Amino acid sequence: MFDEYLALNREHLGRLDPSWRGGGLSGDHFHVCGIGERAAMLRFEEVVLAAVGGRVRTFVQKSPRYSGTMCEVLREDASKWSALCHLARRWGIASSAICAVGDDMNDIPMLEGAGLGVAMGHAVEAVRERADLVVGDHDQDGVAWLIEEVLLASPEGEGD
Repeated sequence: MFDEYLALNREHLGRLDPSWRGGGLSGDHFHVCGIGERAAMLRFEEVVLAAVGGRVRTFVQKSPRYSGTMCEVLREDASKWSALCHLARRWGIASSAICAVGDDMNDIPMLEGAGLGVAMGHAVEAVRERADLVVGDHDQDGVAWLIEEVLLASPEGEGD
């Protein structure tokens, strides 16, 4: 499984960008990813959290890209939501005006923070439970439905 992961991600591996140091956040940025059988990744997560819990965020998830289950380890303040907040502040967009769509555990902070958190129909149960709305999966054009029927729908009584 590790060989498969390396083959699919070779261009991203072993890269150190000096600009990551500092950058407005304290400390260094890092992302560690283990891949293997689900039970092993859950044990890996337990070990990591026991050693440095509170300073890191972990996600155990199955990606359709890989045959194994992944355990991601990130800084506690690193998430898709923190990246969206950074961009929203720069562009003057309120969190309440953001619609976020996700399908796995690493999307939960984003779904909970956005004005509208949307889970895909194929999302894991914990993600669906935390979303404001659940739409169809990829095969059911869930995102297209969200855009057409929710985001672009005219308010009641106005237009067509």
